[in-house]
Amino acid sequence: MRLSNKRLLTGTPVALIALATVSILSAPVAADSTTSDSTGPSAAMTVAGSMLTPGALEEAHAQIGDITIVAENIFDPNDPKERRTIHRWANAIHVITKPRVIDTQLLFEPGDAYSKQRVEETERLLRSNRYLREATVSATSIENGVVNLEVRTSDVWTLDPSVSFGRKGGVNRGGVGLKEFNLFGTGASIGIGYKSDVDRDTLSLKYLDRNIFSSRYSLLTEYTNASDGYAHRIGLEKPFFALDTKRAGGVMFKGGRQTESLYDSGDIAAQFEHKFDTHEAWFGWSDGLTDNWSRRFLVGVGYDAHEYNTLSDGLYPQAQIASDRRYLYPFVGIELLQDDYVTTRNFDQMNRTEDRHLGMRASVKLGYAGQAFGSTEDAWIFQSHFSDTLFRGKKSTLVMAADLNSRIEGGTAENAQLSISTRYDKRQSDKRLFHVSLVASAGQNLDLENTGYLGGDTGLRGYPLRYQAGDSSVLFSVEQRMFTDWYPFRLFNVGAAVFFDAGKTWGTDPVAGVNYGWLRNVGVGLRIGSTRSGVGRMIHIDLAYPLDGGSDISNVQFLVETRKGF
Repeated sequence: MRLSNKRLLTGTPVALIALATVSILSAPVAADSTTSDSTGPSAAMTVAGSMLTPGALEEAHAQIGDITIVAENIFDPNDPKERRTIHRWANAIHVITKPRVIDTQLLFEPGDAYSKQRVEETERLLRSNRYLREATVSATSIENGVVNLEVRTSDVWTLDPSVSFGRKGGVNRGGVGLKEFNLFGTGASIGIGYKSDVDRDTLSLKYLDRNIFSSRYSLLTEYTNASDGYAHRIGLEKPFFALDTKRAGGVMFKGGRQTESLYDSGDIAAQFEHKFDTHEAWFGWSDGLTDNWSRRFLVGVGYDAHEYNTLSDGLYPQAQIASDRRYLYPFVGIELLQDDYVTTRNFDQMNRTEDRHLGMRASVKLGYAGQAFGSTEDAWIFQSHFSDTLFRGKKSTLVMAADLNSRIEGGTAENAQLSISTRYDKRQSDKRLFHVSLVASAGQNLDLENTGYLGGDTGLRGYPLRYQAGDSSVLFSVEQRMFTDWYPFRLFNVGAAVFFDAGKTWGTDPVAGVNYGWLRNVGVGLRIGSTRSGVGRMIHIDLAYPLDGGSDISNVQFLVETRKGF
């Protein structure tokens, strides 16, 4: 750790008290900040503020001196609105993020030349953590060309003993669990949970540490025991954590067995058993960030195996089972990433800083699986991605993304799918945003478990889940988003939306179900989010009214779910 030249300021962690008390605070609880005893940047400035701006510091070739890390708690005791009993209890129970955890993620250290790009990217990296609400890096003083910096972060509530309930597509879901997203202030997350949905009942255990032993290595372990099988995943990697990262690599092992269902008009039409094993090891290198571009190269080896079996319980018709397949293949890849980010608020979240990537991103990965390597077929395995901003105005943006993935076997494209998505957003005011999205996909010879669906669980909110099937689909949505200043107990942010969805599927349907063509719905919704919680989700409560479809569906769909954004 690089702590010798740094002053570290943080509150004193207090031991966790009984879970009965914690459960009172667990819902979409949330976070402003509890300040430490630092006097802040303004008191430390020794020169005019204009000399401490990022542009001026970089132009002056300033060198970084002391780095002060100020780790703030959830609520600010100096704010009269955050002195309620619930706020004081939350601060007392919560273990503040340890300064060494923040230090590990900094992209600069004492003695480095000041870089505006690295400062801004550090802020983005810190804000991407679920256990932090805000992160800023500011200059506090400069003398003889040496600038002192302050890194200030605000924690969120990270202990989540939850009882969840959701409804979408006409199907109820529920679960209970206990998760901690910042274990003892180390940045690691651990959780155990049970959930029940239309597919299965599952009991899962998960551990994730993105900076094990204060390093850039990430460790993930997960195991799920389900009513229809199991799943496990373990991975260790050093990712391209920053635009200037020169080396990366990792391994991932994933496998499991579960029952897959095929649907017709929202009802299960057939089922089959699917066993899978997917493993990968890779290494990557880069010249770093050059002229606002990061170019990354990958080599590795992958293993992808799938087995299928019919079910003998007789509850549903047997599906036409695909042939087992197995691929062992070396691969190469390249990725281009443009350094072009903006910050905004009230976009996909409420009342918090959001980092949007508006630059170009393109990647291609190509592998060859030969029977000589133990594969069932000779096949080229291809994956690609492209995204960019097509239009950027003062108050509006048009962003698109495309993915093309396929296997080429004997000159024929198998499991080939092209997906294109676009989103247009127009800022009408600080409290209103007009949002339009179009998502289209076209498939050919899709693997049975990759059958495409449209319904209440995939954005067509007025219809049962998995209502229409096909290898190709299109979904169009228009949404008027409204943000408010209502901030009950300084815990929850409240917003609303009015929306219209329209979509259809076509092409191959494994069960040859009924296709109703274009389906449309209108609806209204309430959004409840929290900037003070590491759960990182927003509660959606929607009423959607279908305008098409069969006569057997409800005239109104009531949906309750949690999503990452608005």
